[in-house]
Amino acid sequence: MNLGLRTRAILLVFVLWPLLGLSVAWLSLVVSEWFAVLSLPMVFIFQEAFSRFRCEHCGKPLGWNELALPRKLFGIKLSWWTPHIPKRCSRCRNEYDRREVMAGG
Repeated sequence: MNLGLRTRAILLVFVLWPLLGLSVAWLSLVVSEWFAVLSLPMVFIFQEAFSRFRCEHCGKPLGWNELALPRKLFGIKLSWWTPHIPKRCSRCRNEYDRREVMAGG
C-alpha cells in the first residue's frame, strides 16, 4: 500500500494514537494501574514518530506551523506544533500527497 505522506501522518495522529491511548486507559482500569505508566513514554514515542514526517522538498516537519505573516514577537518567529496537517508545505508550498505518474513504458 503506497500511502502519501499526509495520509500516513493523519493515520498516526487521528487513528493509531487514540486507539492505543484508549486501550492503555482500559488496561489500566481493568487489569492493573501499572499500565498507566505506559502513557508517559507513549506520548514521547508518538511525538518523535510524528516529528519524523517531513516535507520531501524542504525537510520541514509536517506538524510544525508558522505564522503566515512574517512578524516576530520580541525578535522570535512564532511557530508551534499542531496535529493539523495542511495539504501544502507552509515553507516551500510543495503538495504533500502529490501522486506523480510517470509516462511511458
